[in-house]
Amino acid sequence: MIQVITTIWGDKYSSAYVNGLFRAIKEHASEPLKLICMAEDTSMDFDDDIEVIQLSDLGRPFDEMKEGCRLKLNIFRTEVLDLDAPALFFDLDTAVIGDIAVLAEQVRNDPRLYMLRNHLL
Repeated sequence: MIQVITTIWGDKYSSAYVNGLFRAIKEHASEPLKLICMAEDTSMDFDDDIEVIQLSDLGRPFDEMKEGCRLKLNIFRTEVLDLDAPALFFDLDTAVIGDIAVLAEQVRNDPRLYMLRNHLL
């Protein structure tokens, strides 16, 4: 299983971006996926197979956390991920045109935090 995570807050993106990203990932996936979206508004119209988790302010004023990418730190909350399965985070503006299992295998073989140079995988 591969855990796939994204985050959404504010009004720049809609749930359609989350659904579109995860549909593109599922289209090419050769392994089972667990789809996780950490959202400010959990009542948005997400696809049924997406696990939606409320974003936390992580002990800071929420409006302050909404600046920049601070809310993305939510993906490191211990209750969010299965530590025995690879976890891949994607921004909502990422284009996925291939099988993410290649990335997951890299994480399995050499567990660490990786960052991609651009938004095209």
